[in-house]
Amino acid sequence: MAPVGLITVAAKMLQEAVAVVIPSDFRRTWRKKFWPVSLVHDVERCVFHIVESRHELAGYELPMTGTWPDRVQLDGRAFRHVIETYAPNEVLQLLAYPDRLEIKSDRGSFSMSRLDRPGQKPIKTRPMPRDKRHKGPVKVVDQPPQGRVELDATWDFSARMPVPHHRFPDSQLPAKADLTKQPTGTPNDVGYAANRSVRKT
Repeated sequence: MAPVGLITVAAKMLQEAVAVVIPSDFRRTWRKKFWPVSLVHDVERCVFHIVESRHELAGYELPMTGTWPDRVQLDGRAFRHVIETYAPNEVLQLLAYPDRLEIKSDRGSFSMSRLDRPGQKPIKTRPMPRDKRHKGPVKVVDQPPQGRVELDATWDFSARMPVPHHRFPDSQLPAKADLTKQPTGTPNDVGYAANRSVRKT
């Protein structure tokens, strides 16, 4: 039987891809031992994708030479184990058959069954299920400000800072105001008394 797809890729690139897409630790409850992956060919961009099949949670793309069908689904745990047995400097050939995937190298070949082979129902990509503990987006009630509101107050400071706007009512600056001079006879903006050396006439 002739293969329906054949690509040539370096073993090091495949090892980097499976390390990202396929976890090595399956002890967590949400990570079942069965971790399906899809080998996808993007015709328009001429790249080869390895993605998680159920929800496409993780993916990795790499350049390829050759032809490939739209999608080939495999057991990710077994696929990663096989790819990691090759030396990084080896060049691999991936041959896709309707019922299996064959990996060829100078040392020999290895075959593994496809999950989407004839007679088997392929795994469909579905969105992640909603967490039951999540109550939806946070709703912020628009309430008018209460208590004392001070316009142009410096944020996150307990003391009033020397802002020129505070010297004038309603924070309106006169057109010819000299902001470098402190008015005499009135407390300044930082709480100190005015200049007492000024004599009254």
